[in-house]
Amino acid sequence: MQKAYILILFIILAGCSPPWNTFTSVEGAYSIEMPSLFIVEQTLPVNTAVGSLNYQLVDSDPTRFKKFWPFWSDDGPYVVAHVDLPFEKYSEDTISRLFEHERHRLYAEAKRVDKKGANLTKIIRDKKILFGVYRGREVIIRLSDARTSQARMYFIEGRFYILL
Repeated sequence: MQKAYILILFIILAGCSPPWNTFTSVEGAYSIEMPSLFIVEQTLPVNTAVGSLNYQLVDSDPTRFKKFWPFWSDDGPYVVAHVDLPFEKYSEDTISRLFEHERHRLYAEAKRVDKKGANLTKIIRDKKILFGVYRGREVIIRLSDARTSQARMYFIEGRFYILL
C-alpha cells in the first residue's frame, strides 16, 4: 500500500511541471522549445573577445515558477543567446578567441553566483563539438553544492549562439 501512495505522489508531482511550448524569437529568426511561462526576450550588452556586442537573449527562468509550481526543480534557467558578429570574414583565430572568452565568462559567472564555495566551482567538461558542419563547444560547470550548469556554444554563418 505504501508503494501505491509513493507512486501516486510521484505522478502528482510529475504533473506540476510547467508546459513546454515552441517559442519563436522575432529578433533572432529561430524557434526553440522551453517552459512556456515567464519567457523574456531582451538585449544585453556583453564584453567579448571581439569587443562589446549586444546579445539577444531569450530566458525562461524556472526559479520564477516556484510560486506556481513549488515542486519544480532548480535546474534552470533556460537561456538562448545569440549575437551577429560585425565582420564580413571570420578568421579561425577570432572564432577560437570568442569561444575561449565566453567559456571564461561563463566560468567566472558561475563562481560569482556560487555563494557557498566559489573556490570549489570547477569546469568538469570542456570539449569541441559539432552541430552538423558547424563548430561548437560544450562546457559543463559543477558548483560547490554538486549542481551543474551546461552550456553549448555554436558559431553558425556569422552568428554566435549560447544555449544554457
